[in-house]
Amino acid sequence: MSISIVLAGMPEVVKRLEPGSLYGSALKRALEDTRDYGDRLMHKRVPKLTGALEAAIVTRIDSREVPLWASIEIPNMPTRNGFRYGGALEGSDRYHYRSGPYKGRTTKAWWSGARKLVQTYLRRRVRQLAADIERAWGNG
Repeated sequence: MSISIVLAGMPEVVKRLEPGSLYGSALKRALEDTRDYGDRLMHKRVPKLTGALEAAIVTRIDSREVPLWASIEIPNMPTRNGFRYGGALEGSDRYHYRSGPYKGRTTKAWWSGARKLVQTYLRRRVRQLAADIERAWGNG
């Protein structure tokens, strides 16, 4: 299971950016903010019983000075007696949160629902990015 945050079409733009420039630093900040938002969201939404699923969540970001991607993933899906329960919790109405803010609600779409929220956040953050750059131009 993976959420990839990719700024499509950006390699061509980034080639023209200096890492410390207004654009490069604003773009990096926007992608880091989105990754951090997604990480917090996933830790809030993950069904918790033993904590193994939550502990398996990994975030990564492109190591270039101006990153082009970030990801939130579960590269090693926990199993119980050979049963990959993260996928079952995502895809079935059968399972429910036992505690926490979602207690009693179905776990179905706990991951894909978060992915949609991260996409919405990224769109909003990119719009803010444009405003941040405009403001920086006005101050420079």
